[in-house]
Amino acid sequence: MNNTYYFIRHAHSIYTPDEINRPLSDKGQASLAQLEFLADKPITAIYSSPYQRAIQTVEPLAQNLKLPIQTDQRLVERKLSSQAIADQDFEESLMQLWAQPTLSLAGGESNQQAQQRALTFLHELESKHQNEEIILSSHGNLICILLSAFDLSIDYNFWRSLSMPDVLVLDKDAIITHLL
Repeated sequence: MNNTYYFIRHAHSIYTPDEINRPLSDKGQASLAQLEFLADKPITAIYSSPYQRAIQTVEPLAQNLKLPIQTDQRLVERKLSSQAIADQDFEESLMQLWAQPTLSLAGGESNQQAQQRALTFLHELESKHQNEEIILSSHGNLICILLSAFDLSIDYNFWRSLSMPDVLVLDKDAIITHLL
């Protein structure tokens, strides 16, 4: 790794079935102050999932740092399934997917597929940026799936422990630090 990456899990959002345009809730908006410490870092680029909640989470930072938010489809949340998953089956499905990284539900991505998608993006950033500090705003499951490529202790339980928002750092030595 030649860059330092600040992975930001988006803040709390209002639930709607519209994954792309789901906005932050009032609670999510209020929690953005927790991220202000990142404005003191020498950030040179901000990338985000194109989902509204991920963009809204880093908008104040982007304004503070006077940086554009560049969106990339590879930062979207992992697709669990093309079929509806009942609330009572959601957690069980996620535990199964984490336990079997090559398993995918009907029309969904396996952890391995989602990880490969995100790693491809990270490798491109490694080529595009040299010795920089970069913010990546995304979704908890995808962030943890990606970071588990560097630290096998990042698992389903780690993902469950994340807050909204949350910040995980992947440094130049491929060491992961939990900041919030």
